[in-house]
Amino acid sequence: MNVFPLVLALALVTPTAVECRRDVFRGLRKTVGNCPYQRPAVNCQQGLFLSEHEEECFEDEDCETSLKCCSRGCDMKCVAPVNYSEWCKVPVDLGMVFEPYKTVLGNITRVVRKMSVSKKSTHIALRTIERESELLLKFDGRQTPNKVKRIIESITPKQPSRKIIRPLISALELAKDMFNETNGRRPEAIKVLLVFTDGMLGEDEEEHRLEAASRALKDSGILVQSINIPEMEDTVDLMNLVEIASSDVYVWNEVDNEVLTQLKKLERAPCNYL
Repeated sequence: MNVFPLVLALALVTPTAVECRRDVFRGLRKTVGNCPYQRPAVNCQQGLFLSEHEEECFEDEDCETSLKCCSRGCDMKCVAPVNYSEWCKVPVDLGMVFEPYKTVLGNITRVVRKMSVSKKSTHIALRTIERESELLLKFDGRQTPNKVKRIIESITPKQPSRKIIRPLISALELAKDMFNETNGRRPEAIKVLLVFTDGMLGEDEEEHRLEAASRALKDSGILVQSINIPEMEDTVDLMNLVEIASSDVYVWNEVDNEVLTQLKKLERAPCNYL
C-alpha cells in the first residue's frame, strides 16, 4: 500500500478541502467553451491532493485567457476549449457496494433518483458488505427507478456497531464479478463503482489484500469512488478509503450535490465522440 502523510489524508474530508475541490471543478473565472471530452481516468497513481508532482493548473484563472483548465487523464492541463453542438446519451453501468446502514440506503436512493435509469442509459447493480455478501441486483435493461428503489426499501438497515464484522476486502473482490457480461454489464458502458464504507477491515483481512482487490477493479477499467459512512465517523480509516478509490479526488465524505453532479455528467457525451 502506498503510504501518504496522514495529515493529507485527513484533509480530504475537511470543509476547507471540500471548498478547494469545489473551486477546482467549478473555476473562479470561466473560459467560454467546453473541456475536450474524455472518459474519466480510472487508474491514477496519484491524485489532485496527494500528487507527487505539480499540476499545470487548478482553475481557468491559472491558464492564459483563451485556455481552460481541464482534466486530461490523471492531470490538470491548460488546453484550448472546444464547442459541442449536440450531446447524446452514454450508457453507464453503476455498481454500488455498501454497508446497509440507514443513511447509506438513503444516499443510494438519492443516487438512483439522480441518474437516468433506463434501457439505454444507466443500469444499477447492488451488493452488500456483510459476512455473507449478497448480490441484490444485477445490471438489467428492464430496470426502472421504481423497481430499484423497491429493492433498496426491502433491505433491513443495520444498527451502527463497532463489533460488526466488516468483510470489506471480500466484498471488493466479489464486486469485480458484478461487471461481468454474465451479470448484465454492457461492453460499451462506462463502468462505475461506489463503495460505501468506513474503510475498516474485517478481523481476518490483511491490508495487502485490499491493495490487490482495489488494483484489480481499476485494472478492469472501473472508476471506483469511496464514500464515508456518517454513522461510523469515529472509526473511519481514511487511508483505506484513498486506497480503494481510483484517485483521491474520488474520496467523498458524503453524497452531496457535487457527487451527484459528477455522476450525472457521465451519462452524456458529444454525439460526434460516440
